Amino acid sequence: MAKAFVVVRAEVPEPERARFDHWYDTDHLPWALRAFEARRAWRCWSRADRAVHVGEGERLNIVLQAGERLTIGRMQKVGARGKNLP
Repeated sequence: MAKAFVVVRAEVPEPERARFDHWYDTDHLPWALRAFEARRAWRCWSRADRAVHVGEGERLNIVLQAGERLTIGRMQKVGARGKNLP
């Protein structure tokens, strides 16, 4: 079975970082793991630019046709939806 990796980059202003971390850990990450049926997920902050956050996840059960790319539209078809910081 093919694996799909989802990588999301966000720019978070320094004053919002603590609020973003709380939201990501308590709301977004648990939701994303369920919605994507992810095998695992991880995240990090850039050392070069402290405003840059990157979240990554691995999903095993996405079936793509030869040459098909995983796009936002395709992610929505497989159960993903955007969530915003409250």
